[in-house]
Amino acid sequence: AAGVSTTLVITTQPASQTVNQDVTATFNVVASGSGTVTYQWQTFNGSWQNLAGSTSSSYGTVATPGDQGRRLRVIVSDNTTSITSNEAVLTVRLRPIINGLSNQSGMVGEPITFSPSYDGWTPITYEWQVSTNSGSSWAAIPGATSPTYTFTLQPGDETKLFRVVASNVAGSTTSLPVSASASLQITTQPQNTTVVSGTTATFSVVATGSGTLNYAWQRFISGSWSTVSTSTGSQFSFAAAPGDSGASFRVIVASSGGGSVTSNVASLTVVQLPVISGPANQTVNDG
Repeated sequence: AAGVSTTLVITTQPASQTVNQDVTATFNVVASGSGTVTYQWQTFNGSWQNLAGSTSSSYGTVATPGDQGRRLRVIVSDNTTSITSNEAVLTVRLRPIINGLSNQSGMVGEPITFSPSYDGWTPITYEWQVSTNSGSSWAAIPGATSPTYTFTLQPGDETKLFRVVASNVAGSTTSLPVSASASLQITTQPQNTTVVSGTTATFSVVATGSGTLNYAWQRFISGSWSTVSTSTGSQFSFAAAPGDSGASFRVIVASSGGGSVTSNVASLTVVQLPVISGPANQTVNDG
């Protein structure tokens, strides 16, 4: 009809989209032209390629990590010509990705740190959790809301599991569980001992660790600790004398793999058996 334009024109260009991971991103175009208007959406992968079956004025796709930065456009055609839209870019708010979280080992009484790295849409919040039943249930660790988690290794911690839950606007990611173990620890401490004077007094310790373990037994003498025996054996024995009663002993266990740990103190009590004198010989006169 007179006065009616038949020129193909895009009146609304596709707009770039920012959506959360696993949410559908929809791109739209509005065009008018002569006769039937058709559409072919394209994506850039080294060159512009048609998206099979994407031939309407809207294109929707579920956003995945691989879609980050994806470029899209649409070719609009009518009975006489074709025109290409502006490009639109898909930005995906990725859920947190947790990298590099691994088991740790250290000395009892010293710090252990779990320090993963993170990718994903920021800001990210963190919640460290602990399980004391092999992962059957988990509890948040009070105050553990940083990207890393540091604590002092204590006996019994090697039976626990740890994990981190990282969250952002796109959702949450839970790490695989990890553990902390003692690289060197004393599992059985030396015990106080009571012996009879002149018999053998023996102190022993049980320790676990990597490499060869060496034991330096010490006695507290004149206000300081002095080494009295060094060996790869976990026992220390000597003949107890009365003057040894009340003596204090301990052992320093060192590993060829590095590190050392000092035992609790054990004391020695030496008892003396009473000396029983036999009856004295007697001389008497006959009658």
